[in-house]
Amino acid sequence: MNIDDFSALISTSESVQKMSTSQWDQRGSYSDVVKAVGEAAEGGPVEVYRVGQEDGVRVIYYVVGYTKGKLVGVKVKAVES
Repeated sequence: MNIDDFSALISTSESVQKMSTSQWDQRGSYSDVVKAVGEAAEGGPVEVYRVGQEDGVRVIYYVVGYTKGKLVGVKVKAVES
């Protein structure tokens, strides 16, 4: 899914960045989350979208996959410094 489609899907005007799971979870701390989303997506690829201002402190990450034409995943709220 491209960034414009994802932005429309979640109805946001905030900045949206697409990243790989390894970019999002550089230390492997959330491998269980990535694995669970992958299983929910029946082995399909898992993608991460970061939503929030470029210089903002509060952001939301969507860890998602696709199965049978549906989007599955989790929403993770974060505070970054």
